Amino acid sequence: MDASLAFPCFDQPDLKARFTLEVTAPAAWTVIANTREQSVAPGVFRFPETRPLSTYQFAFAAGPFEQLPAPESETASVPTRLFVRKSVLARAKEEWPEVARYTRQGIAYLSGFFQQPYPFPKYDQVLIPGFPYGGMEHAGATFLREDSVLFRAAPNATDHQRRSVLVLHELSHQWFGDMVTMRWFDDLWLKEGFAQYMAFHALAELEPPAEVWKRFYESIKPIAYNIDGTPGTSPIYQKLNNLADAKSAYGPIVYQKAPSLLRVLNYKIGETGFRDGVRLFLKDHAYANATWQDLIQAFSTSSKQDLRPWADAWVTQRGMPVVTVQWACAAGKISDLQLFQQDSLKLGSLWPVSTELDLGGTPLPVSFSGAQTKVAQAVGKPCPDYVFANSGDHAYGRFLPDPKSAAAMRKGMDTVKDPLERALHWGALWDSVREAELAPSAYVDLAIASLPKETDLDITQSVLGRTGTAIRSYLSDSQRDAAAAKFEKVLMERMRSAESRDFRIAYFRALSGAASTGESLAELRKLLAGGSTIPGVPLQQRDRWSLVSTRSGREQPTRPRWSRRKARGTSRRTGSARPTRRWRGSRRRRTSGNTSTNS
Repeated sequence: MDASLAFPCFDQPDLKARFTLEVTAPAAWTVIANTREQSVAPGVFRFPETRPLSTYQFAFAAGPFEQLPAPESETASVPTRLFVRKSVLARAKEEWPEVARYTRQGIAYLSGFFQQPYPFPKYDQVLIPGFPYGGMEHAGATFLREDSVLFRAAPNATDHQRRSVLVLHELSHQWFGDMVTMRWFDDLWLKEGFAQYMAFHALAELEPPAEVWKRFYESIKPIAYNIDGTPGTSPIYQKLNNLADAKSAYGPIVYQKAPSLLRVLNYKIGETGFRDGVRLFLKDHAYANATWQDLIQAFSTSSKQDLRPWADAWVTQRGMPVVTVQWACAAGKISDLQLFQQDSLKLGSLWPVSTELDLGGTPLPVSFSGAQTKVAQAVGKPCPDYVFANSGDHAYGRFLPDPKSAAAMRKGMDTVKDPLERALHWGALWDSVREAELAPSAYVDLAIASLPKETDLDITQSVLGRTGTAIRSYLSDSQRDAAAAKFEKVLMERMRSAESRDFRIAYFRALSGAASTGESLAELRKLLAGGSTIPGVPLQQRDRWSLVSTRSGREQPTRPRWSRRKARGTSRRTGSARPTRRWRGSRRRRTSGNTSTNS
């Protein structure tokens, strides 16, 4: 909404224009804009006319940037470059080959999937220090926050994948957002949700798909569920009456729930129907604007299904379904199985749900939309150890296991070989904790026993974070100290002995965030002072700052001189007795949020 502060314009996305730009700057500087620069004189940079753009897609950057071209081994029809400030050039040279590879492969894949060539004459990425967003998809010139690309903490595999998703997210915007733009900001999800989903969709073609979709579940779904289960949640479609409200629409509903629903839609209509619908939508609205109804119509045409009722339920209703299961067996066979759907906000809403039941390792596709559904096709199948109602993560909602299934999941967690299914089981148990159906101490005990044997990095990091929250926020005072001592002992041991560097980094980060016992805090002091090291993990600037922050929030400082003097109980000015004033060390509030201190 801020282009009007730079030049006169009607600053709204449904008014597009072709821009030309001329910049006067020091001759030694570099200027980057939506099109390729043409130097007409020393210090004068001219940029030819763009394709039709909304005002928020216009941008330029000027300064003493250094340019990194795509590696010589990379060949493509779209020119790609990286621009960085000189002081980080050495780090950028190390990281650029990987970023360039995902950029080039992403352009090739998305061009084919969309059946639309890359829509602009070139693609630059500009690293901006202190940029307020992870990235911004200006047409042909994406700006990225420098720290999002050049790691300031020792990175592990998750950090690299998070960066790849960011690169592909902003790249996807060149089609969804820049070429086809939402008509108004109430359809913000049309670009942001799609870019997020397509980033993972593209990554699943460049890396093992099972790993990518597991990461999608771990990094996207819990954030959306946590918001959608609260009274403050909103629908995906948010009616905005004026431009000043546009920035309020950004958040987990747009960035996490919307891509989750697109994955649900893909499952409902199939990959071919989804792909053909996207192609039709982009073809019909190229370099113009569209609404979410236009998108749903394209999908209805491609899938030969009327998707309007489905979309109305998921796009315009707040909240999500909470799905529970009741089942019984007789003579070794399932005799009854029923699904129950409730509104997370208790407003009486219902949603159409397509999912797969996991009958103790056997999937069973099922669709339902009512408050209670009898699953007749399950009757007569072998009696399972457990039933879970969202195998494969094809649906959206909170799927709570019944007590018998939850007990079987806890007992058999180590036997679930598929990482995604194991992640889903951990997630279901955590939801049971949050819904007060499973004791937090039971989750903590399971985590402490299972973490040393866990072989998946994403699951490890997720369980570490949730266990820290359970200890910090959900346990009683009498339970907390004992659980913290056991948990932090595991963290310290695995930080040093885990076979993989990625895991050692994960355990170090968990320890630096959770340390509360004297032994753990002493270990952090040694790491900070250099008296102790983590094998193969040199600490970087942000790692050290994390250690300083943890210590300052949880250690008792030495009483300062003024406090010791006043402790004698005498005022230097009057000589009269006065209450002793003592320094009170910081105590961390027991919340599920970030560490805060009171002094």
